[in-house]
Amino acid sequence: MNEEIKTKSRKKLIMIGALALFMILSISLTWAYWAGTINGTNTDRDLNVDIGSGGNINTQLTLTGDQGPQGLLVPYGLGANLQLGQVRSVSFTINASWAAAPGADPSNLVQGIASTVTANVAEIRVGATDLTDAMGWRNRVVENGVATFTEAAPLFEVEFAPPTQEIIGGGAAVPVEVTITMNFPYDRAMYVLVSDYSLVFTINLSVASV
Repeated sequence: MNEEIKTKSRKKLIMIGALALFMILSISLTWAYWAGTINGTNTDRDLNVDIGSGGNINTQLTLTGDQGPQGLLVPYGLGANLQLGQVRSVSFTINASWAAAPGADPSNLVQGIASTVTANVAEIRVGATDLTDAMGWRNRVVENGVATFTEAAPLFEVEFAPPTQEIIGGGAAVPVEVTITMNFPYDRAMYVLVSDYSLVFTINLSVASV
């Protein structure tokens, strides 16, 4: 009798357990059915990437050289007819070295970089008078005590050796030989203007940007 009651009780518990499991599965299935498809999603995010650019690096060109005593410059065409202390040309050497300017950032980027340095005449003047484009005569011909002039040319001619050459940032200084000659003044007024005066020759050396 007791054994029969226990068996019936177990069957009820098993049925109750099965029913509870069925209800859980039914709820789960119902929920899944109600949700349908679970969609993915996406969100945009801007990523800011800064692209650098090569900034300008300031550089400086250092010029050194000693002009020294040169003598009194007279027209080149005088040839051998020179008096004591007179010279047909004057020459001196400019040594140019190139490097980053103080405080340049970053200064090391100039080190070892190759560029070119070019020499030019910026200005020639006596006092306040600009003679950069003044003209004269290259040749003088004397016949029967009368001097005539031929071949117009700049009054002053400046030659650079070499006019352009390579220069290395932070490297050794490069020499530029400068030679100045004078032709005959165009007329007496020009002669009076330049004779026995000290002229100022402004030489410009420039390094090309790279």
